[in-house]
Formats: sequence, structure tokens, C-alpha cells
Amino acid sequence: MSVIRKEPFIRICNLHQSFGDQEILRGVTLDIFHGETLVLLGKSGGGKSVLMKHLPLLLRPTQGHIWIDDVDITTLRERQLGSVRQKVGMMFQNGALFDSFTIFDNIAFPLREDRSLSETEIKRRVDEALCTVKLAGQGSKFPSEISGGMRKRVALARAVVDLPDCIIYDEPHAGLDPVTGADIDELIKDLQRDKGITNIVITHEIRSAFRIADRIVFMLEGKIYWQGTVAELQTTEDPLMRNFIEGNPSIWGDSWRLSFFALQEGLSSFVDLGIMGELGTYKHLLAALELRMDFAHGLRLCTCNST
Repeated sequence: MSVIRKEPFIRICNLHQSFGDQEILRGVTLDIFHGETLVLLGKSGGGKSVLMKHLPLLLRPTQGHIWIDDVDITTLRERQLGSVRQKVGMMFQNGALFDSFTIFDNIAFPLREDRSLSETEIKRRVDEALCTVKLAGQGSKFPSEISGGMRKRVALARAVVDLPDCIIYDEPHAGLDPVTGADIDELIKDLQRDKGITNIVITHEIRSAFRIADRIVFMLEGKIYWQGTVAELQTTEDPLMRNFIEGNPSIWGDSWRLSFFALQEGLSSFVDLGIMGELGTYKHLLAALELRMDFAHGLRLCTCNST
């Protein structure tokens, strides 16, 4: 059984990030502890996914520092990041599976990039990962042949196959029915309990947050607005937090809305696909699939009048 250790596994200090003139992160400071399940809540566009993509350094901050196991990863060069990225797995929001690969080959992809493992060892690890996510015997299928919930499980298997210390889940419940979402929650807690993995979960599903969280952090406009336990969130008197968890739009929706605009240039400033050679990792390619949505469309907050 996993025990939460009260020393930080990840320390984020005064983190800033901007895309053009849009300031996305505004001085985030946060500790994430060994063996805990941390749930990150907040309005869409509040900076949650952008913050998490800094942890494996898929994005570099414009200011601030990140320590993982007491190593300041913001000072490392690209070729030095391999060992750090092995500690932090990521389950991307849309899965980022390769449609032309079987389930087995999708999961094996990061292991084959390593080039130090035999095919026998790769098969053993992939089969173990499939068992972990309750997909034993499904490795020969293609992503188009399985359900959305199973695709989420495949993405999770790929995140755990490299034996990371921490997994980041970006909207693991998106597009799932409540029963399948609860199954994903069970897998997340199993990984924490059975393997001691530190979980960081970005979600809008309040029921899931209450089921799985040891601690909840709420982001607002690129900053940490609130943090505490599930019990503390359920009993909070903060009017903004109460409106959020109860789904009341009166504080949120009348004067602000999210507006997306197409960025015609500058994608390379977010994901440099040119580093996919000896300096790159497969996570850049997977991130590119997600960032194409996150940043190629861009994000801005704009005021609008109530009517």
C-alpha cells in the first residue's frame, strides 16, 4: 500500500509562461508530494495543461524553476533530460495514439526508442502494462477497433510502461460516460496504491475529484487560487469555489468568456519538431498532437457584455 511522503517530489517555484502577448502562467508556486494524487481544477483556459507540460519540460518557462527529485530541470539541456522524462509519464487528453500502430506497438513505442531493451523485455513490459489497465490480450487490435474508454486505457498503459515515478493525466474523463470514467478513476488509485505512483490529474469532473484526490488545487487566470483536501473543498465558504463545484455560472460566465483565435504563425516556438532526432524524445511527438490543438488555435480571454 502506498504511503504519501511529506517531502516534495516536484517543486514548482514562481513559474511564468507567455505565448506572444498572452500571459498564461503568472507566478505559480506549488509542491507535489511523493505518492499523492493531486487533482488540478479550474476554468478552461486557466493554465492547467500548460503548467503540466512544463514538468517533463515539453515547454520551457519564461521565468521560474522546477525541481524534480531535487534536480532543477529548468537548467538542463535537451540531451540531459532523458532520465528526468523517464520519471514523469503523461497521459494526453486525446490519447495521441498512432492510428497505424497496433495497441501493442503504441505502448511499446517509448521502450523501442530506448534501444537498450530486447524485444523479449519489451513484450514482457507491454503485456504487464496491458494487464495493469485490464486490457490483457488486446494488443493486436488497432485504435480504430476499440472504444473511447479503451483508447484511454491504452494511453494510460503507454504512460506506465516506462515505469515512471509520476503520471500526469490531462482530462482523462473527457468524452467518457460516468461508468467508464469511474473505471479510469479506479485505475488511477490502483497505480497509487499498488505501485506508489504520484498522480497529477487535470479534470473538470467534480465527482471524480472527490473520489480520487488526496489534495485539490484550483487554478484561476494562471495562478493558484485555492488548495486543500476534499473535505475542505466540500465545506468551503469561498463563494467562487462554491459556485464552481455546484456548477453555478453567476460568478463565472456573465462578464468573461473564452475566445479562440487561429494563430497562423509561430507553432515552432511551442513545439520544435526539428529536435526529434538524437536530442528528441517520443513525448515531443505526442505533445505536438495535443499542442496543435492547444496552441495552434491559441487562447485568449476577452470581455463581453452581459445581455
